[in-house]
Amino acid sequence: MKQSLRQELRAERQNLTDQQKQRASEAIKDKIEHLSFFNEARDISFYLANDNEICPTPIRQVAEYHAKRCYLPVLHPRNSLLYFGRYRSGESLKSNRYGIPEPIATPDSAIAPEDLDVVFVPLVGFDREGHRLGMGGGYYDRTFSFCNQTSERPLLVGLAYSFQENQTIPEDDWDIALDMVITEQEVIMVSNLVQS
Repeated sequence: MKQSLRQELRAERQNLTDQQKQRASEAIKDKIEHLSFFNEARDISFYLANDNEICPTPIRQVAEYHAKRCYLPVLHPRNSLLYFGRYRSGESLKSNRYGIPEPIATPDSAIAPEDLDVVFVPLVGFDREGHRLGMGGGYYDRTFSFCNQTSERPLLVGLAYSFQENQTIPEDDWDIALDMVITEQEVIMVSNLVQS
């Protein structure tokens, strides 16, 4: 079920034009820059768009302008977790085993996931309960598994095109729900941790 839905949504995403992708990213940036969770955050994790995902670069540029500390995920070399390396626009990146660029950072120099204020999360599909369909690797779910045990944790915010919404995303025991999903059309509040 998850795999067929993933294939269907990824295929639809591949049909987007550059103009459609850019318009959606700018519309999402326009929504986010006025939300209190973003304005109050100091340490924010972004991602580099891959496979026609929503591009968070416009949001990251706003964050940098306001002197927020920006991070990107890095695949841990010895386990199936992510760590988060500091990144400033223009800095050198290296490709990971999936060909996705990452900051040149070590686990020792990274921020702990629980010390991030906001994590912008890529996704393939979502529902209004905050369930997220990712690419299938489980990296975000494993890295943020601690979020189910504490309220002292980052806000997990999915960025999506509105067509990626599904009535129900099949849920596994290890899945970590999003607190909010932002599309080019709306801001969907999911958890009570969110203050707009």
